[in-house]
Amino acid sequence: MHTYKRRWLYAIKYDLLRGEHRKSKSALRSAVITAVFLLTTCTLMLYAFPSSLCQMEKKLRDYGKFSEPLIIAITPSYRRPTRFADMTRLANTLHLIPHLYWIVIEDGNNTVPYVEAILRRSTKPYTYIKSPTPDGYPGKGWFQRSVALQYLRNNSARLLENYLSGIVYFVDDDNAYDIRVFTDYVRNVKKLGMWAVGLAGGLPVEFPIAVNGIVIGYHAWKAKNRTFAVDMAGFAVHLDVILSSTAIIGKQCNQRLGPETCLLEDLGLTMEDIEVFGEGGEKGQQEILVWHTKTSDVNFQESQVANLPYVFETKAVHRKQNTETKSTYIPLLQKSLKRILESWRAVQF
Repeated sequence: MHTYKRRWLYAIKYDLLRGEHRKSKSALRSAVITAVFLLTTCTLMLYAFPSSLCQMEKKLRDYGKFSEPLIIAITPSYRRPTRFADMTRLANTLHLIPHLYWIVIEDGNNTVPYVEAILRRSTKPYTYIKSPTPDGYPGKGWFQRSVALQYLRNNSARLLENYLSGIVYFVDDDNAYDIRVFTDYVRNVKKLGMWAVGLAGGLPVEFPIAVNGIVIGYHAWKAKNRTFAVDMAGFAVHLDVILSSTAIIGKQCNQRLGPETCLLEDLGLTMEDIEVFGEGGEKGQQEILVWHTKTSDVNFQESQVANLPYVFETKAVHRKQNTETKSTYIPLLQKSLKRILESWRAVQF
């Protein structure tokens, strides 16, 4: 009796184990089939729909990034007595602008510790590079802006790590800026944006003249001779335009027409690309949000500041020499031209 009972229990246990084994084999078979199916499907999609997969990957990569564009402010700077005051004022302005990266290019053989201290206090992420102007550049800050453009092309992926796009704006250290030029104008540039600049070009204000949103001319210095008669503070360019070109402000640019036209033309831009900001209001009531101001030029000898207990800059030596050379040779040139003119008149009569 016990023997039959034991055999019966063993038989039941065997059937149960065999059933579990069959279920396990069935589950394993299903998992293998599913894996093969998914692998085959993904492989076929990779070859059949590569663009769709790229778009999906891009969307996943962009998820969580800021939708607001990153403003990239480029500032050329050089040694002078008023520089610390100018940079302090500018840093206080940029401190108020969210989503901004500041690139400062020093026209000198070394960066200046106190300038970097100002940059740190601004609380903005920044890059501070030394890059002295080589011989042959006709304008102040031209080479430094070009260095910044090259830096952007080499480092754009890192700068835009948390952003979908960026806007490039040239910010001189001695200008005066309303924060709305950044938040209302620069931030909304789609390709090339322009606006009015006060005290620029020897005029009360320079500005693009637009009809129905289309620029037909400029109220500006040498407006008839310049495709883009605008001050550096009066425009911003989308970063995509910069990255799709190798354009810089080179030695070949015509100093008489300014670097703005040279750069914007080399970027492949036209007047049709311009989007005007800040125009269209009531006459006499439109606001100027950026001013081409200049701090009064002063100079001190090294001996006057050597023993001061405060941080202070004098003019760079090479700039002083250039100024002296200019002041020496211009009168000589004027005298020579006067003599030539007098000789020509004598021959005529």
